[in-house]
Amino acid sequence: MNFEEMTNAELVSYCEENEIEVESKGKKPNKTELLAAVGVSGTEEDEFLAEAMEQVNKANATVKLDKEAGKLTKAQIKKEQFKKQMALQRVLITDNSDNQTKTDLMFVSWGNRILGYHTDRVLLGKPWHVRTGAMNNLRDATIYKPVQDDKGVVTTVKVPKYNIVDLGLLSEAEYKVIGEKQKIRNASLAESEQL
Repeated sequence: MNFEEMTNAELVSYCEENEIEVESKGKKPNKTELLAAVGVSGTEEDEFLAEAMEQVNKANATVKLDKEAGKLTKAQIKKEQFKKQMALQRVLITDNSDNQTKTDLMFVSWGNRILGYHTDRVLLGKPWHVRTGAMNNLRDATIYKPVQDDKGVVTTVKVPKYNIVDLGLLSEAEYKVIGEKQKIRNASLAESEQL
């Protein structure tokens, strides 16, 4: 509602309808007094505040549109990163190190201050489900391996510590085999409970 374009009579009726008191020096209030009563003033300070509020409202509308357009907040970004790093991948991992201990089971620690710190078990040499965060840690691991050329000169070469083969999703046949093994295991557990 633009009060400045209203006539004095319209402003007086507006003030009466909304029970707004008008302070007047004379019998009838003038336009400046009526505008002051409804909260509009012609001073530069009030105009500056009105412009500032308009800019704030535009900025808020832009932020709203950005969120609706797909831009994520920090919390949403953190949640997406966490979801991505916690996803499981089915892989086969072997070790390139010559001095690997006899055990095929190892523990991989990974994380950061945003995602937290985690430790996963990884079985070497057999298909295994590993979280993406642990996989990234294993992919970054390197070792120096001695290599001898044809002339007998030994040099060290930097190579990845682990060979990682992505096995993808389980096939229908593999799901059936796992299902049969679970049925057999559950039947033997039920049998042992009856004894």
